Amino acid sequence: MNTAQKTSTAAASLSKQRRDERQRTFALAKERHEMFTKKSGASAIGRDENGAARQTRTIESFPIILDRWYVGMGFKREDCDKLPEKWREVEAALKSGNEPRKTLTLHTHIIAAVRMLKHVGESYNAEIGMAGRVLDDLDALNAELAGIKSGRIISTLHSITDALAAIDAGELAKKQVAVKRIVARERLSQVVEMLRKAETLNPGPRDMEISRACAVLVSLRNRLGQWRDRQVAGIMAWNRQKEWALRVERDKWLLARLNKFAESPKDIWEYDAFDRLKLETLIEAEKMIRSKKPKEMILSFLKARSPLFRVSERDRKNAEDKIALMERGIRPKDHWKVDYLIGHYGWLYRFVNREDTASALEKIRYLGMFVSANKPGFIVRELSSDPDPYLAPVLGHLETARIAYNEYALKTAKEHFAAARDELKKFVRPEKVS
Repeated sequence: MNTAQKTSTAAASLSKQRRDERQRTFALAKERHEMFTKKSGASAIGRDENGAARQTRTIESFPIILDRWYVGMGFKREDCDKLPEKWREVEAALKSGNEPRKTLTLHTHIIAAVRMLKHVGESYNAEIGMAGRVLDDLDALNAELAGIKSGRIISTLHSITDALAAIDAGELAKKQVAVKRIVARERLSQVVEMLRKAETLNPGPRDMEISRACAVLVSLRNRLGQWRDRQVAGIMAWNRQKEWALRVERDKWLLARLNKFAESPKDIWEYDAFDRLKLETLIEAEKMIRSKKPKEMILSFLKARSPLFRVSERDRKNAEDKIALMERGIRPKDHWKVDYLIGHYGWLYRFVNREDTASALEKIRYLGMFVSANKPGFIVRELSSDPDPYLAPVLGHLETARIAYNEYALKTAKEHFAAARDELKKFVRPEKVS
């Protein structure tokens, strides 16, 4: 077996060991979350994007605020501002699992929330695939480096150094997570520095320097592989359980809406027509803000239109304060009584009064979603964006119903809303867990 064949065999062996370790890491994370779920007594049946039943937790056991279509949920991220200044201290914090983290809270529609959790999982899968390719390259370079310790070919050292520099510039420099952006880049920089030094040494000292570089390269592979895999595996297992649990709640909510649409599309159409006045108000308010109309003029306009945004069966008192609590991830005890619509409208008034244009425009966007959230057109658009495959028959009927509804062909709309409802009923109560 020649040197090239030996190098290729060694690289393939390293890659296989790493892939096996990755599989064990993700399997262990899945088992750990399932065990915690069972021990907590919060075990429940969820649903994946193909409609299959999956073991998960009750929605109440997650840090999620759910009120009909409204979802408030947090995502934990590394807090870059609180990372230690020295990279070795960052490395120590990551190794011990004590890296600083912060929670980002998202407020959105339940359909969008399920889709977002699905996309989070897809992005982590893409990261794993990309990392696998980088690690394959590092395995090959490490095997090649180990094969030239007999004192040959400075040009090979040049090519390995250039390849490592390309990995740094192409795969690590733009990353946000500390294990890649800080720790892996520092380790890679050490390897490059050692190899450049080795080029200037005599054969004996050069072999020693290359051996040191190989050891650091192995530690780099471990940080990009094992360390990051442990982080991602736990995050993915947790987010997947959230996605499965929330999808069940989405389908329950959707089924309730389809029941209403099928029972009385005329009432829904009239309700929809009334709410178009709210949307017109928001569109006009946005135009006034963007064209920098006088603040007093905008406030007067908002005050005159405020009765449109009252929900009679809900409580107006302290609505803004309770919304502020929910946006910090705190669920008020009487959250089901709060008039959120007028509360958010009140915050729009406050932001305009403070001349906080960015917050006012964001609140207008949110209010637009709030007004549209339970309407046929909005629901069809949201469900049609990267739809779950098992909802294809539901969406087929919903699209036909939407067209008929918009043309006031309410008899046809009623039939297809009912057909969509009946298709969805097949999935609302999963019985067997995959």
